[in-house]
Amino acid sequence: MDILDVARVAGKFGMQIITPDVDHDCDVDVTDVAFEALYFGTTVSSPNWNPLADVTHDGKVDILDVALVANYFGQAMGPEDLNHDCVVNILDVALEASWFGWGV
Repeated sequence: MDILDVARVAGKFGMQIITPDVDHDCDVDVTDVAFEALYFGTTVSSPNWNPLADVTHDGKVDILDVALVANYFGQAMGPEDLNHDCVVNILDVALEASWFGWGV
């Protein structure tokens, strides 16, 4: 690890995964699309309502929710998210800095 590694992480500071990552695994993939499909057509009054599927926050899971997830399909956090919490923040910078000089 050298100063360039620390700078790489610091340069991504504040980056985070966007809303359509409905299963909160730091990427928008087929699992998120399947989740939308499972709840497609439901509303707040449906017995199987899941608010996580309503990514547009309009009280229903419709084509707009599916389109939003599809629009971000393939987006994922980069390697700078060292602690895998879906955001590059001071914890990641500190973790990278703690390895400084170790040549890992």
